[in-house]
Amino acid sequence: LPGAALTPGLVGALAAAGAVEVAVRPRPVVAVCATGDELVSDGSPLARGQIYESNSLALAAALGRDGAAVLRAQPVGDRPDELKAWLDATTSICDLVILTGGASVGAFDVVRDVLAAAGGSFRHVRVQPGKPQGWAVWSDGTPVVALPGNPLSASLSYAMFVRPILDRILGARPSAEFVAVAEAGWSSPAGRRQLVPVRLTGGPDGRLLVRPSHRRGSASHVVTSLAEADAIAVVAEDVTEVAAGDLVRVRWL
Repeated sequence: LPGAALTPGLVGALAAAGAVEVAVRPRPVVAVCATGDELVSDGSPLARGQIYESNSLALAAALGRDGAAVLRAQPVGDRPDELKAWLDATTSICDLVILTGGASVGAFDVVRDVLAAAGGSFRHVRVQPGKPQGWAVWSDGTPVVALPGNPLSASLSYAMFVRPILDRILGARPSAEFVAVAEAGWSSPAGRRQLVPVRLTGGPDGRLLVRPSHRRGSASHVVTSLAEADAIAVVAEDVTEVAAGDLVRVRWL
């Protein structure tokens, strides 16, 4: 079964068939690091302008679930030399690096500056949330992906842009989309593919229903919307209103 994960059921089936050895791919080692001077990771009281760091924890959990061996770093500050030193030390022992924060067009977007100087590329993609995206190949040949710093943007960008890379490394089957019925309506920005954390329920007629998990929909800073979500609704760029009863493309979170 090429591309199949070794679930308990598959292990049992292989054993029942008398299989002694099977060819598998090793877990890729993926390093994840959040960047920014404003990040606090030890739970200490916040000073003005600071926030608790959650991106690396959420992404590490997603990576582990999806088959990677994870190296999670403490936050790196907004200093180019510090980020370069971390990349030099880390890329030699991993297959992929994920950074969050500093990927847009701000004055202190150090990730963009460092990776662009190394030949990387940054784009504003037509997705909401998750507009700024970047990628590069570090000096030793290790690929580096730069995701936005807002928590919801980082997690949804992982699902859309990084999970397929991980699936490719593992030789896994890509995640399939399916269709559900909108239980309630919401608006969507024109010209951008909207990603909305949603909850799935069964309707009285047996149809699969979908509803945004948070009243703010896909606001990029609302990390709690993921805590209540089962899946992601994917709304096309040319749709500005989803009405109750509409069919919606969905993928498991």
